[in-house]
Parts: sequence; C-alpha cells; structure tokens
Amino acid sequence: MKKNITITWANEKGGVGKTTLCTLFANYLSEKKVSDVCVLDCDRQHSIVDKRKFDSQSLQTDKEPYEVKQIEIDRLQQSAQLLKSVKTANGIYLFDSPGNIYLEGMVPLLGFSDVIVCPYQYEFNCLSATQKFLNLVGKIWITYLKGRQKPKLIFVPNLVIRTRGTAAELQTWKKTDEALAQAGGIVTPMVADRADIARYNTFGNTKIQAECVAPAFDMIYNELQKLE
Repeated sequence: MKKNITITWANEKGGVGKTTLCTLFANYLSEKKVSDVCVLDCDRQHSIVDKRKFDSQSLQTDKEPYEVKQIEIDRLQQSAQLLKSVKTANGIYLFDSPGNIYLEGMVPLLGFSDVIVCPYQYEFNCLSATQKFLNLVGKIWITYLKGRQKPKLIFVPNLVIRTRGTAAELQTWKKTDEALAQAGGIVTPMVADRADIARYNTFGNTKIQAECVAPAFDMIYNELQKLE
C-alpha cells in the first residue's frame, strides 16, 4: 500500500451518513493495525471532533486509536496548503468534507485526493444531489487536473432498508448502481440502515457494526492497495 493516501468523504446531499462512515472506516483501519490513520474533520459542525471528546470522557481513556483534528478549509489557498502538507507525511488521511461542496476549499480535496468516497441513498432527492456532485467533480477534474491521474471514485449505497424495496424499486437500485459504475466509479456492496450503526464511537467498531460495513469497507480497502 502507498505510504501516503488521502481520502475525501463527500456528497452534496446531507444525511447520507458521510461522517458516520468516515468514522467507522477509521475504526476499521485501526482494527486492521494500519498505522498513522488521521481523521481531518473539515465539516463546520465538527461532529467527529465533538464525538471523540465525548467518547474519551465516556470511556475514561486517553489512549486514542487514531488522531482526529479539527480543520477549516473555506478558502482555496487554505485547503491547497493543507493538502500539500498532508501529502508529504506518511499515513492514511480521511477528510470528512463540509456539507457545502461549493466552498472554494473543496476544489483541492475533490481534485487531488487519491480517493473520493461518495455515500448515497436510493431516493430521488439524494440521487439528484449525487448527480450534481458528479457534475461538479467533473468540472474540477477538467479544469485543474491537466493530465494528472484522476482520484479513484467510490460510491457506497448507504442506509439501505432492503425489506422496503419493491421489485420495481430493486430494479431501479440496480440501474442506479450500473449508471454510477459507467460514470467511472466503483460501487460497493450496500450498508444497511441499522440502529447499531448510528451508535458508533471513535474508538472502535462493535461486532455488529463491523459485520454491517465489512463488505463495503473490504472493497474500499482492496482499492487502496491498488493505488500507485
């Protein structure tokens, strides 16, 4: 695996589980004994930073499995300098991006991260927002990459309730995944909508949480090992 990997978790639509999956994946990497994992909490709410403080107090421990940092990336230059600095250090850096993908600071993250992970749900508003997100990413790549390698684009169907899908809806879900794959992305197995997932913490995944995310996260992890 590369000594330095940057991963941005992003989508235009809020409520798709971006922050939750980012944290669960950091736990997943930590449990795989991957060294130098760092979560960069760029969301203005800084939910992961607050969760780490709460978890430390609740568990009464200062032994953190990985580092969590509060970062501001509103401006283009600010974000570019951060990304440049991160890319000189060893480790896997997970950016939990702001809810507003149109901030100037999102340009370096969406243009120059090694991987972009985009969680989405099978509902109209989310799929529409995901399409807008892809359009923005495409414009950034055309404008800024100029021959450089594109970030790997990975889609995670999240918060899926399989029992609610009719035959027609299941067919639509399949066509959605196929369309995202044709757009140049990799679509992981689904992550189910489970109450256990919502009870995540920043120190490790429970057995049930690990089982829920394993198919999707194993695929993401395998893609990381292919990076050059």
